[in-house]
Amino acid sequence: MKKRMGTMWIATMMLSTMAVPSLASAATPFTDLGTADSWAQNAIAQAQTAGLFAGDPDGAFRPLDFISREEMAAVFTRVLGAAPMSDAPSSYTDVTSAEWAHGYIETMKTRGLLVGDANGSFRPGDNITREELASLAVRAAGKTQTDISGKGANLTVGDKDFISDWAKDYVQVALDLGLVKADGTNFDPQKPATREEVAVTAVAVMGLQQQGGGSTPEPTPAPTPDPVSQASIQSSVNEINNAFNADQLQTALEGNAAVLNLDMSQSSDYMALTDKAAVANTMLNARATGFGDAAEIKKSFDTAVQAEKNIEAIHAQQEAVRNAITAIMNTVTPADLQALLEQNATLLGLHTEEGSDYAKLSNKLAVAQSLFAKRGADLYEVEALRQAFTFGVDAETAAEGL
Repeated sequence: MKKRMGTMWIATMMLSTMAVPSLASAATPFTDLGTADSWAQNAIAQAQTAGLFAGDPDGAFRPLDFISREEMAAVFTRVLGAAPMSDAPSSYTDVTSAEWAHGYIETMKTRGLLVGDANGSFRPGDNITREELASLAVRAAGKTQTDISGKGANLTVGDKDFISDWAKDYVQVALDLGLVKADGTNFDPQKPATREEVAVTAVAVMGLQQQGGGSTPEPTPAPTPDPVSQASIQSSVNEINNAFNADQLQTALEGNAAVLNLDMSQSSDYMALTDKAAVANTMLNARATGFGDAAEIKKSFDTAVQAEKNIEAIHAQQEAVRNAITAIMNTVTPADLQALLEQNATLLGLHTEEGSDYAKLSNKLAVAQSLFAKRGADLYEVEALRQAFTFGVDAETAAEGL
């Protein structure tokens, strides 16, 4: 579903000739570097060398994953060569001083580069959109409001009307400086930025600073957060309503998540789904003549996510039942079968709990022996297995005179 910005290879090749200040010693290359788009691989390697990204415990970079606001704060604190303000009290209601990103978030706030919303929240787990990435990159490159004022009038990207009013100047300047790229036609301003895109932008900012085209901004009072304009919200609603199939709707939902307040953070129920396209299908069927407003879209999205979450939970349980029965059918001794029955009792609906008829038996193995002798195609159904188990318990109960 993600668009690939093929034209970025030109900027990346240019960046490869720039020396990047080393903030970390040489590290083992990310294990999944080859899965990144070719135009981003060199910048990812440079970003790792510069200590901007450390990767996960498995040594992977996850280039196509979205990046959260707290992760972005950490990356750009390192881009600036600044120290995290870990001893400062938290400025936000949703960030505690004990959280790993607290110091980085405070550094970004002090420098006026990444701030919270009007409600005093930072939303650390929310994704960064591409227009927000452009804004942050331009500010990190040392450009002032005077430098960028009016530049948005020069925008030529096909989706310029979908760029928030407050971000238009930043996007154009970021494009002019080569800090971000369009895909040849569109900029996709509301689409969440990927880790590989952020790596390319971060290395570009460092290269610009080294060339003298930018300077590390000094701490300034945090600016008033830019509210999402009503026009931007309506544009997002229109894009959702104009999507004519599920693929387009999924792209529109992910691209407008921040504007429409849809939870697509890395820890969200949506991101945990195996079949995210099912959410778009459900919403497409529910859309009828169109969603009335952003609140209606969010309600439909949340409902569809919960429905798919429930469906996947049912499927997962059904798969677990099938696997348990298959294992039981493949046992080679009654003792093995008994162990599996007791391990999977709750999953299979077998009463083995304390106080049950089974628990009272002196020779529980006899129940397993009766099932072992009856194994066959008919026991591959969970209800048949339950009946056979109950029959075995009843027979042994009678034999023991209980």
